[in-house]
Amino acid sequence: MSNTPVITVAELATMIANGDKIVVADCRFDPFAPEAGPAAYVQGHIRGAHYLHLDNDLAGPSGETGGGHPVPSPEDFTALMRGIGVDDDSLLVAYDGGGLATASRLWWLARYFGHANVVVLNGGMSAWQAAGHPLDPEPAAAGKGNFTARPDQTMRIDYEDLCDPDKRPLLIDARDPSRYAGTSEP
Repeated sequence: MSNTPVITVAELATMIANGDKIVVADCRFDPFAPEAGPAAYVQGHIRGAHYLHLDNDLAGPSGETGGGHPVPSPEDFTALMRGIGVDDDSLLVAYDGGGLATASRLWWLARYFGHANVVVLNGGMSAWQAAGHPLDPEPAAAGKGNFTARPDQTMRIDYEDLCDPDKRPLLIDARDPSRYAGTSEP
């Protein structure tokens, strides 16, 4: 596997067919219909994929620091990854509907918590289906991985450092324009 953050549909299909040591995570999510992702998973997903919900799995509880989707605790992320079968040496493949936002969140969380062997399916479920690959309605079996979270604090900034004029970090808001303007919030 190259050191790229994405995997192609053809590469993933080959790895699944070969029985390679991979863990696939279906991260489809719609902020305006939070149950649409789980419903889509039940209708069909990539064979062996586990469903991870943005609100319930890929975020910690909202608290005093604010934000709708805080980073989960190392303990919670460890339990989540172990529960879907991620070992420290597993390739973790994340996909979503094709917009790549939720799959990219899992990619970032995995990297932040010390799992560098993670990729996003280029084009997501849309590309998988466009290539004619089958969908599987059967839920994936629970895993028993050995992953242990090792947070890389250099990948985060706290509020005090963000406000420190001596550090002057560059802050980029990557939300779409309507969410940035506050006119379209789920």
